[in-house]
Amino acid sequence: MKMPLFAAVFALMPAPGFPALAQTEPDAVGAVKADPLAQSGSAFARAVYMNDKFEILAGRMAVEKGSPAVRDFGRHMIAAHTDSSEDLKAVLDHNIVGQRVTPPPVLDPRHMAMYHELEASWGRTFDRIYLAQQRAVHEEALDVMEGYLENGRVVDLQDFAHHMVPVVRDHLAMLRDVRGDIAAN
Repeated sequence: MKMPLFAAVFALMPAPGFPALAQTEPDAVGAVKADPLAQSGSAFARAVYMNDKFEILAGRMAVEKGSPAVRDFGRHMIAAHTDSSEDLKAVLDHNIVGQRVTPPPVLDPRHMAMYHELEASWGRTFDRIYLAQQRAVHEEALDVMEGYLENGRVVDLQDFAHHMVPVVRDHLAMLRDVRGDIAAN
């Protein structure tokens, strides 16, 4: 049965008092909020997936464009964040949150801007930008993990966060070493 055009348009309009979801909930369109104190299980999982996606893509670029130390770090980030996404998927496969969250098909606008900044850089400038971004995203990831560990309501995801906190701390320590190596050369 065909629906008249005006009825189809009317059906797609938000009801009065109920704004369109994509306009009020950036999470619905792939943007990530990292407020660790106010995250639902779904928001936490989306934040982890988005971070992993960015880390993998940026790591691939680091392998292609970075100095030797940055290439090695990039390889490690690709492997570690691939594992993180797989571990999260395994948790979500056994949890109701998994019915609402899937890996993002594209980067959100903030991560895409960071990616484009990397694309436009070369040599030492690339290394400097990549390492600065890595520090920022890992510090944010640590805040998200620790925040969900303390305040989350989904036990399986809290266990995941508990497992990931030392991994993220290790990445930050590795990053300090790489930054020191780059500065020394």
